[in-house]
Amino acid sequence: MPSVLHSPNRLLEAAPAAEFEALRPHLELVDLVREAVLVEAGAPLTHVYLPYSGVLSMRVHLSEAQSVDVAMIGCDSVFGASAAFGGKVSLTDAVVLVPG
Repeated sequence: MPSVLHSPNRLLEAAPAAEFEALRPHLELVDLVREAVLVEAGAPLTHVYLPYSGVLSMRVHLSEAQSVDVAMIGCDSVFGASAAFGGKVSLTDAVVLVPG
């Protein structure tokens, strides 16, 4: 993470300073490249993404040729949080729509 008191991600920004500091060693800055697939549906959830720039899409495949974006994740959101609550696999693809 950049060296700031809090994070540009609004969920992390809302955390009390002591809790944010406890999380800080576990945070890693990741470049989001357009159309990068962060995780595929059915794959194990190994990371939680809290964007502070860029936008992720939660994408569901309807068939081999069709997919639909069912949610967008930005600086006020989180992807993969179910991993913290025992979720084992991703139910959707996580794809970068807007780099950041």
